[in-house]
Amino acid sequence: MGDAVRALTREKIIIAPMPVGWAQTGSLTTGGSQTVQTQRIFKQPQEFTVTFDINAADMRVTAYCQATVTWSVCGVPMRRTFDVVAGVSISGVAEAVAVSVADVAPAGFTGGGSYSVTIQIAPEYRGPSQVPLVQSAARLALLNGASETVIGIPDGVTSLALFAANQDASSTALRVDLRIQSVFGDLLDVRVTPGQFYPLPSGANSYEVTNDGTKSVFVFPVFGVDG
Repeated sequence: MGDAVRALTREKIIIAPMPVGWAQTGSLTTGGSQTVQTQRIFKQPQEFTVTFDINAADMRVTAYCQATVTWSVCGVPMRRTFDVVAGVSISGVAEAVAVSVADVAPAGFTGGGSYSVTIQIAPEYRGPSQVPLVQSAARLALLNGASETVIGIPDGVTSLALFAANQDASSTALRVDLRIQSVFGDLLDVRVTPGQFYPLPSGANSYEVTNDGTKSVFVFPVFGVDG
C-alpha cells in the first residue's frame, strides 16, 4: 500500500452539520418600496418550512404585506405569492429558496406606518391546516345591480373564494354568481357562498362575477395558495 493510500485511509472525513435554521429581519412601511429578503442554498434537496412574523397589529399599523417564496431544484424555480400575517408558513422541497417580503398597499393608502418583519427558514414541514395560504386582491370590485365583470386569475393559486357585501351595508340577500372560465369554455358556474373556497380546475384563466340583485355590491376575491 503506497503512502498516499495509507494517508487517505487514516484521514477522517468530517461533514459539518446543517444549521438548525436561518432568520432575517427588517422593516417595511405601508405602501413603501422597501423589501425584506433572504436566500439560502442547501447541500441537497430537502423539505423546508418558511415562517413569517409581523408586528403590524402591535404597532397599530394597517399593513398589506405579501411574500414571494421561490423554491428551486436543479435551477428550476417554483414561485408562490401569498399574504403575510403573524405566524403564516409554507413548506416546499428545494435545493435553494429565495424569499422576498413587501408591503403592496396601493399608492395613496392612508392609515399605515412602519412595522417589522421576521423570516425564518428551518428543515422539516409545517403541520396541516384547514385554511389555505391566501393571496388577496389589492382592491374591491364594485358591481352595480344587474352587472358583471371579468377578472384574470394569477399564477400559482389553486382555489378562489369571494367575499361580498351590499354597498349600503344593508342586510338584503346577496345574489352574486361566479363563473370560472378557460379557453375551452366555462368550467364552473355557481351561486356564491361568501367565504367558501372553490377549487380552480385545470385550464382556468379568468373568472366572471355577476350581480343578479338590484343593489350595488362590493366583491373581494381571495385566492388559495398551496405549498
